[in-house]
Amino acid sequence: MINLIIIALGAFLIILGIMLVLASLSRGGRIRGGGVILIGPFPIIIGERTPALIAMLFAAFLLTIFLIFFSIGVTSGGWR
Repeated sequence: MINLIIIALGAFLIILGIMLVLASLSRGGRIRGGGVILIGPFPIIIGERTPALIAMLFAAFLLTIFLIFFSIGVTSGGWR
């Protein structure tokens, strides 16, 4: 049951993001930003502005550290 709720929430957030982008474009706005692609523990950071790049670099660093700790915890039998 909880999996269905998480899937529905994810689909809702994707649709909401698409609607916000379309609303911005219809008013003549310019979309600026970037993103982080995590391939294993290696982050690939894509961006346009310096403050956004710094924030994404920090987020990618935190996600990479979390991924490493989570992988160690799962492979060692979990935390007790």
